[in-house]
Amino acid sequence: MEALYKKLYDKFVSLKKEKASPLDEINQDQEVKFLNFVSAAEDLIQHLKDDNCQLRAEVRELKFEVTSIRSKQDEERAVHQKLLLEESEKRKMLSDEVERLQKQLNESSNLVDEVTIQLNNSLRRNAGKSNSGISDAMDQCTPTPGPSNQLLESDGLNNSDQITTHEVSNGSMRIMTRKRSREAKKHMEAGIAMHGSDGQSSKRRRKEKSASNSSKVASGLSSVQLPTCCITSLDKSGTGACNDGDPTNCRFQALMEYLIGMKLSAVHQTEGVCISALHQTSGYSFSLTWVKNSTGRELELLYRASTLGTFERVAPEWMRSMITFSISMCPIFFARVSRVIKLHHH
Repeated sequence: MEALYKKLYDKFVSLKKEKASPLDEINQDQEVKFLNFVSAAEDLIQHLKDDNCQLRAEVRELKFEVTSIRSKQDEERAVHQKLLLEESEKRKMLSDEVERLQKQLNESSNLVDEVTIQLNNSLRRNAGKSNSGISDAMDQCTPTPGPSNQLLESDGLNNSDQITTHEVSNGSMRIMTRKRSREAKKHMEAGIAMHGSDGQSSKRRRKEKSASNSSKVASGLSSVQLPTCCITSLDKSGTGACNDGDPTNCRFQALMEYLIGMKLSAVHQTEGVCISALHQTSGYSFSLTWVKNSTGRELELLYRASTLGTFERVAPEWMRSMITFSISMCPIFFARVSRVIKLHHH
């Protein structure tokens, strides 16, 4: 029986092997394919992971660039806002400065008007004093006139009174006063030459020469004769230089120096009267000379810069050049000079 069982068992094993071998081959093939698939999938997954890491790194770099660009834009925006605020403040300051300068210009115009009125009043007072002095001198120097002379003088006096009345009616009292003042000076010179000593007469002639030069300057500016304080402030040597030893010699000169903030002095040159102005703090100085225009009828001012001082680098082109402008442009000229001085010096 055992031999039979053994035989059956061997037969069973052989049959089982025959049936299992095709399935095993199929299973092995499938298993190999599956392993290949898994390996390819793992490679693909690894590749995708690497790509993902690279893309994440690029995203981080882009985020960093965006952040830096935003921060830079914020900084630029802050700088631009700061500049805008500064420009607004500067514009406001300039507006305030323009208003202040306009106010000062108006005040200066009012002061100039007051000075003109004072000059006219001084002119009238000086003319009255000159007329009274002439009358005294003529009474001392002229012999007692006869009847014919008295009649002539009475006729001349009546004619003079008629002319004066006619001039007053036409509003020309100022011109008549100037004419009488010039005639009074001539008669006064004659009386002093007859009764004065040689030293006093020569001194008087030098003073009269300086006064005539000053009168020419004043007539070129405003057709108004200078008062005594302006005439006596000139140098007694006849050079025409202004005596700056005592600033109280001419109150009008001191007033003009206070108005424009510069030191003024007068010098007579061959080409005409020259006014020299000096800004003592900066060292900037220039000269203004009265010259005739191309037609030869009207006076103009010739500007020359002597030294620019501390404004050498910041001075505009017109301050470096030699320019000519009309007398009516004086307020604008001095306003621009004051603007440059206040803008770059204070």
